[in-house]
Amino acid sequence: SRGLCLNVFEICLDKHTVILSQFLLQEIHRNLQKRIKLPLSLCNEIQNFLLSEAKIVEPQILSKNSCRDQTDIKVLGTGITGQADAIVTGDNDLLVLKEFHSIPILLPRKFWEFIQKDKTQGST
Repeated sequence: SRGLCLNVFEICLDKHTVILSQFLLQEIHRNLQKRIKLPLSLCNEIQNFLLSEAKIVEPQILSKNSCRDQTDIKVLGTGITGQADAIVTGDNDLLVLKEFHSIPILLPRKFWEFIQKDKTQGST
């Protein structure tokens, strides 16, 4: 990643807790390999890095009607279990919710603005 998404990721690693689940790690690995076409060895390296840097939780089980895309239910469940301050995504099926159980669901740009505003108000 480059640009804004890289900046968001670096700030999250440095100043916040990245919350993932085994489901999300598998999704990341699959997308790195299939969509971005990274070599398997690099995908494994990235997955191992995330395992060492992120808080790994078991997604809360939610009802099937929590989201219009059934595969995104585990994303929401991960956010709840991990007590996330925000879910950062480009997935329209999640973004349409705007928030879930008081957790804002934000595009990377909106999350960037959210953490910049938080920084200027003196929060950690």
